[in-house]
Amino acid sequence: MHCFCDASSLLYGTAIYLKIRNSNNVKTHLIFAKARLKPISETITIPRMELLAVLIGIRALTYVKKNFPFQISRIFVWTDSKCVLSWYNSVKILPIFIRNRIKEIKNVPFPFTFRYVPSEDNPANLLTKIIPLPPAILAFWYSGPSWLTQSEDSWPPVSNPAITDEEFPTQEKSESSMLTIERKIQHPPFGLDITKYSSLSKLWRITAYSFKFTHRIRGSLTKKDLEAAQLLWLKYIQELHFSKTLENLRLQKRDEL
Repeated sequence: MHCFCDASSLLYGTAIYLKIRNSNNVKTHLIFAKARLKPISETITIPRMELLAVLIGIRALTYVKKNFPFQISRIFVWTDSKCVLSWYNSVKILPIFIRNRIKEIKNVPFPFTFRYVPSEDNPANLLTKIIPLPPAILAFWYSGPSWLTQSEDSWPPVSNPAITDEEFPTQEKSESSMLTIERKIQHPPFGLDITKYSSLSKLWRITAYSFKFTHRIRGSLTKKDLEAAQLLWLKYIQELHFSKTLENLRLQKRDEL
């Protein structure tokens, strides 16, 4: 069983493939996939988003393995984030956000092999993009990279990347400063450019459709979908223009407003 994980600045997700071997051939099939949207109220770096992708991948593996009727011989977890691999293999004291999630990943009740995969060979990368899948990509999505059906000699080489100071904040102070800077850089919902839409009603509809697509929700738009889209933009505007006030409220401090 192979679990692929990936993330972007807005989305993170996992895709699980089952490799079936018989006397004649080897086939791989997509059996589970899940994507999540980054919490609107939190500012998270992309490496940490990649870590969250691996975390939900491990949780998904636990669920699938528990409900799968056959015995699984081996389990592989794949990520294209060398930073997450470094955190996983590190013996240093990690920041608490990273440490807690690495601990949960390592405490999973089954053995697995954690390996690096190039981004172009990572099918979970498709979960991080808000675009329709072209027909040429469908085979890659449903079966995974072609080398999965081949011997391990054909797989991406084992990588044990060395961590860098930029990827590994050794002091909580530097980590706090990084988060403070990032709070000033706000991302609109689904990366949409508000200036490209002629009316707010059109913006609400596009946002609602993007939300339904990323959460695999079928059906036409409803009033609740449009209200949820408006709420996403309201939170974005609040964070963009009143981030200091919101931070003071979170910390229960007095504010000028």
